[in-house]
Amino acid sequence: LASVGRTAPDFGWKEDGKDVKLSTLSDGEKYLLIFWSTGCSHCLEEIPQLYTFMKDHSETSVIAFGIEQEEFEWNEYIKKLYGWHNVMGTHPESKWENETVQTYQLTGTPSYFIMDKNKKIIAMPNSFKDVKDYFSATK
Repeated sequence: LASVGRTAPDFGWKEDGKDVKLSTLSDGEKYLLIFWSTGCSHCLEEIPQLYTFMKDHSETSVIAFGIEQEEFEWNEYIKKLYGWHNVMGTHPESKWENETVQTYQLTGTPSYFIMDKNKKIIAMPNSFKDVKDYFSATK
């Protein structure tokens, strides 16, 4: 289960033709994992703001997990998210049936998890405002 104080459940993806796993990432002092979707109007509003905000927090690596039915829109959108780890999760029946989505017990998007460099979950902000408050308080 994904909860504060526990190590984040591991998952893998392809990035630049290589296999990558959350557990083996080593490019951040902290990690921000955001589950989002191109079909979520909230997300489409928040992601660009988050992208701009996180530029001032380069010690934090961002993993943006797209919960999608199909790839086209997501592939186009992530071109604007340079420097982030962009992961896409699908499932033939319902995007909510995706294994990682189930493991993290997600019920909506966007969903945020902040982890330390060992991938231990240290915060689960409820909103973009909470993410900003967290990083502002820990600067």
